[in-house]
Amino acid sequence: ERLVRRALELDRNDPTVLAHAGWVLNIVLGRIEEGANLLDRAVELDPNHFLGWTWGGWTSLFLGRKAIEYFERAMRLSPMDPRISASQSGIAAANFVIGRYEEASSWAAKALREQPNFPPALRVSMLSHALAGRIDDARQACAAYLHYDPAARISSIRNKNGEWMQEW
Repeated sequence: ERLVRRALELDRNDPTVLAHAGWVLNIVLGRIEEGANLLDRAVELDPNHFLGWTWGGWTSLFLGRKAIEYFERAMRLSPMDPRISASQSGIAAANFVIGRYEEASSWAAKALREQPNFPPALRVSMLSHALAGRIDDARQACAAYLHYDPAARISSIRNKNGEWMQEW
């Protein structure tokens, strides 16, 4: 947190500083609203900031807000970006949350073609296949995820306070 605060002291008008600080506040420190504000400011300053839109999408998803538009914007801005799987996984996760399991599976598959071991895509793939009734596909996705993280257990997805983490 000290480093995030220091970075913000040095330059609160640099979209990259704002995006990274917002993401750290969100995903590491659990200060999702504060992170969302910084990510919103990043894309306000630079409407073409790929990571600002991608991380803003994830943050919106964590807050229960509409997120697909963020990810779509990021992909339009940089369709060949090597980090595009983060946006594709975000669309998968957003579709999963609203119960569109087929669409979620499709987007997770796109993300996994780009980056075969991307944890958020593997998680959405497991969940969406399972809830769509494709148990064999869910098992395959689970096996791939366990290859990435052999110690993964449902019980390990809890944070220090015993609340479910937003570990997409």
